[in-house]
Amino acid sequence: MTGHQDVCAPFDEAMVLLGRRWAGGVVRAMLQGASRFVEIRDATPGITDRTLSIRLRDLEASGIIERHVVAERPVRADYLLTARGRALEPVLTAVERWATDWRPHVRGEQRRGPAVCHGAPAPEDLTSLT
Repeated sequence: MTGHQDVCAPFDEAMVLLGRRWAGGVVRAMLQGASRFVEIRDATPGITDRTLSIRLRDLEASGIIERHVVAERPVRADYLLTARGRALEPVLTAVERWATDWRPHVRGEQRRGPAVCHGAPAPEDLTSLT
């Protein structure tokens, strides 16, 4: 059973991190260029300031983002994706496509056309994944 646990541990850790509420949305906002707290918040509709602060700390502790303090008045912080964070782009795009394709089926709904998340590429832009 040790071999199974060794294989599953990194996967499980990644799923726990990315499965936290708003984590994927924060990374997606940053992939689209948001780097300041307010920009990330505005690009992630529904997230509270407190939750965004927590997610940014989680993602920083996991090496997904870096926080850079800019010494100006007032002091500001910029958040940048690390190489590890940028590597999530195809993962998040694939998950978004999967969710768009399968969510109506899971909920028992009829698909009424492409569902596109706020700021996400349109499904026809995701053809490189197939």
